[in-house]
Amino acid sequence: MPDPYAAMAEPNDWEDVDPKTMKPIKKKVYLDDNGNPISQSSAPSLTSGHVPDASTVNKDGIAVIRWTKSLAVASIETQDGQTLYPTPAPGAWSYLAIAFLPLLGFFTPWGAVRAIGWVGVGFAESPK
Repeated sequence: MPDPYAAMAEPNDWEDVDPKTMKPIKKKVYLDDNGNPISQSSAPSLTSGHVPDASTVNKDGIAVIRWTKSLAVASIETQDGQTLYPTPAPGAWSYLAIAFLPLLGFFTPWGAVRAIGWVGVGFAESPK
């Protein structure tokens, strides 16, 4: 499946030649949301074998992106001095609690009122 975020380079930017077909292979140029090419310094590459600790971007309010060894974003430093860290997605229990707590909020008072009424009726009745 072709990479949807990659565009082919200009015809004069041949990277290599396919040894089987002897046809030139164009290198990929990754584009940002506006269609502008992303510089190679802003995204780390595994082809060199060296994983950078940080990439200097200085674009759209982002100053530096810090990477982990597995090429996940460790933090982003903005140009105004803030440091942003990744926020993990909530677990499945959080979503279940959203569905379960309204039911608990209904049945707990309802059950308490029923229990108090049952005890009250027991005291109010005369013994037979």
